[in-house]
Amino acid sequence: MGSIPYFTKLRQSAPQKLGLFLLSSCVLLLTWQCAQSSGDGNTAGAKQESLEMPSTAKPTPAHLTDVNCWSENNQFMVAALLDSDDFFWKRFWVKLALVDASGKQLLIGADSFAIIPTHSSAVAPRGRTSFTWAFDKRKISGEPDSVLLLDAMGQEVFAGPILIAANTSSVKILNPDPKDSTANIEIAWRVNGTIENPLPGVVLEPCIDVLLYGTDQRLYFTQGLNLNQDTTIVASDRYGQMLPGDKRSFGMSIGYESLPEALKNLKIGRVDFLGYEKRTE
Repeated sequence: MGSIPYFTKLRQSAPQKLGLFLLSSCVLLLTWQCAQSSGDGNTAGAKQESLEMPSTAKPTPAHLTDVNCWSENNQFMVAALLDSDDFFWKRFWVKLALVDASGKQLLIGADSFAIIPTHSSAVAPRGRTSFTWAFDKRKISGEPDSVLLLDAMGQEVFAGPILIAANTSSVKILNPDPKDSTANIEIAWRVNGTIENPLPGVVLEPCIDVLLYGTDQRLYFTQGLNLNQDTTIVASDRYGQMLPGDKRSFGMSIGYESLPEALKNLKIGRVDFLGYEKRTE
């Protein structure tokens, strides 16, 4: 089982203008990546060229933050941020082990760990990136409770522009409850934000990490989006490269239809963004 695409759909309603553009047709594409073990400890998702960890990736100082683990639908879910403690630009993969409530390390198929890609293809010194992963619990040798970061594996990349995400705003979308004429149901969020290129250097492919937190303030979902390519998912006020000093506004709708069950029940508490440049090397 590899990557599983999901699409959210909103009920037809009058377009709502957020910032500089209309968001009525832009709906977030959600993709769970499901980890299955292979003989070398990589995940099934890592068989895709864009996710494969190269032999040049080496253990790199980094740590996890905002780690959230939970079980639903026979899967063990993990969402987290990875903060680099290195002084060089890197692309990261995380080497994770699953542990039970007693701290015992569990097997994932025949392997004792999984290697999972992060979203950003270029993390600045002391920068951060994110990942979300779903493990098939039928492949795990016990009941997982949490994860252990064995190593952050970093591949050195050339230095480049640093994109800053700012001015995030959001509004809840409510529909009348068909079962109660006096109540409303929260069906989606519409969010917008801005990324900035404050330093010298041209950004050819500006991207964002979308971070969804629940009302309990825990992280439940992350996804990387390319502002030039994922135009059916996220709308921008313009497209193409970003010159030094440029700012770009963007926005999207996030429906509950295909979010994790835990987030459907809790509801979204806030949405954050990280900015980065897509690299092809």
